[in-house]
Amino acid sequence: MVAVFLGLIANAQPFQKNEAASSILTNVSKGCAVWMDYDLDGDYDILVTGESQNGPVTKIFNQDNGIFEDILTQLPALKCSDASWSDFDNDNDPDLFISGVTFQEKGVTPSSFLFKNNNGVFEQISTEITAVYSGSSGWGDLDNDGDYDLVLVGNTGEEGITKIFRNDGNDEFSEVNTDFVGIYNGEVDLGDYDNDMDIDILVCGFFKNAQGDSLRTLKVYRNDGDYSFTSISGPLVGMGQSNVSWWDYDSDGDLDIIANGSTDAPTYLVYIYQNLGNDVFSNIGIEIFGTVNGSVSCGDYDCDGDQDFLLTGFSSYNSQPVTVLYRNVATNLFNKDYSVVLPAIENSSSAWCDYDNSGNLDMLITGSETLAGEITTAVYDNKNLLINTPPSVPENLNAEVIDGNIILGWDASSDVETPAAGLTYNLRVGTTPGGSQIVSSMTSETGHRSIVSYGNVFHNTSWQLKNLQPGTYYFSVQSVDNGFESSSFSEEASFIVLSTGSLENDIKPIPFDVLISPNPASDYVVIELSVEKNLEADLTVFNIAGRELRVLKMRGYIDGKISAIWDMKDNSGKSVSNGIYLVVIECSGKKITSKIVVKNR
Repeated sequence: MVAVFLGLIANAQPFQKNEAASSILTNVSKGCAVWMDYDLDGDYDILVTGESQNGPVTKIFNQDNGIFEDILTQLPALKCSDASWSDFDNDNDPDLFISGVTFQEKGVTPSSFLFKNNNGVFEQISTEITAVYSGSSGWGDLDNDGDYDLVLVGNTGEEGITKIFRNDGNDEFSEVNTDFVGIYNGEVDLGDYDNDMDIDILVCGFFKNAQGDSLRTLKVYRNDGDYSFTSISGPLVGMGQSNVSWWDYDSDGDLDIIANGSTDAPTYLVYIYQNLGNDVFSNIGIEIFGTVNGSVSCGDYDCDGDQDFLLTGFSSYNSQPVTVLYRNVATNLFNKDYSVVLPAIENSSSAWCDYDNSGNLDMLITGSETLAGEITTAVYDNKNLLINTPPSVPENLNAEVIDGNIILGWDASSDVETPAAGLTYNLRVGTTPGGSQIVSSMTSETGHRSIVSYGNVFHNTSWQLKNLQPGTYYFSVQSVDNGFESSSFSEEASFIVLSTGSLENDIKPIPFDVLISPNPASDYVVIELSVEKNLEADLTVFNIAGRELRVLKMRGYIDGKISAIWDMKDNSGKSVSNGIYLVVIECSGKKITSKIVVKNR
């Protein structure tokens, strides 16, 4: 640890304030700043919302080759505000949701607004989405129909809420009835932590019990399909005035949790929970002083392949604002990077992005420099000499039907910095070649992503779609590493749905001469491969994160087939759990991939 510490001190300050860019941006606190490429021109722009020295604002600054300019949109001025981007209308450009406090003649009013992006012009959409302030929003395809739904937490002025608004298409949203606790002064994040091809929900913050007492919570809601969710119990410490995020800090192929805020103890803390599988999260046991009224942003700023985190806000350790960068240096070990000196801020936000395409993550922060009596919005350029290289392009796309649902799949990619298991994937599905009418990837024609995040299907190397109408569909996928660098899109594949009556018989995926029976399976499964002569084949079983579990030989030529039996155990003899597993068969220079569903274990 001493060597790591000395190395950090010896380095020059890796982040330098971009004075030219920062001088254009409006200084705000009690809001946020977000990177996005709203005009799909290949460079990242900035949205700023919050309280400025002249009152609440919401502005978009367009970037052109490193120069930022206010585009003078007429977006509602907000403070105590939140903003998120998603392509809810599946036209491939990012649309905007914002919430916060507006100031009108009748006084202070909680508000929520949805804007459709029409080639860079923002059109307000009338919805029944609940008005909140000090809120947080997240987008994801919760029902696997291809479009993005909204999850919203926040304060209505009377209560906290946690609500789902289903995307019904044609710019319409409807509220879904749930029994979620109502959150205020907290956050929400979406991700597939159990790699079962649907989106789960993570929330933290204050809520009120039946007696009206304010309590803290941190909850995981597992998506069981059809808008049915199960609250996962576990040793998760409730937090208020808090931040929470899914992240794969150990790059093992499943989403872990980072949470920051106040607890029932007098000290604000950061907790990191490792995903152990089977709905179990374990506190990794390190103590990091946390903050309130701040932010946590995760990304690989030092290009070593694992995700680090930036922490801002008011600290109980020294009773003043802090901005601290923690390096992920080893398994369950994070060191403060003392070479990074940034303004200490609260009522703050932070975001990572390689906006200058230099190959490493730059930083955007907003907040109150309380000690200096100022507020700030600033861009800090990453001067790290190491460069993050893009991951490889996914290959061997395939399509099949399981339980009436279309399952799209591909081989796992690789990367120089990020471990293969830590890569995520960004899927595009359309009704035209290169289209995104079904699942939007939010990318330009070159594959440049318009938002900075994990891929939209997370670590999965397969994804399910439900209720597709008859027609021809085209799909492609790109991989995304821990520095949010993406690969090019894969070669496009297609499939045909002839009717909705019997999808299993009517889909035409890439043809495979493989028979798996039974599938789904519980105790054993027989895998057969049609061959023209007596051959042997290598069969490898992977979990959904791409980790090798079992290696078998296919042999025994009978009636034009060779076969192998998998007894649902890994190479060590340990039984596998329920889930989806990949089967890769290599024979005579050909590679064939299929899937096995394991149930009722």
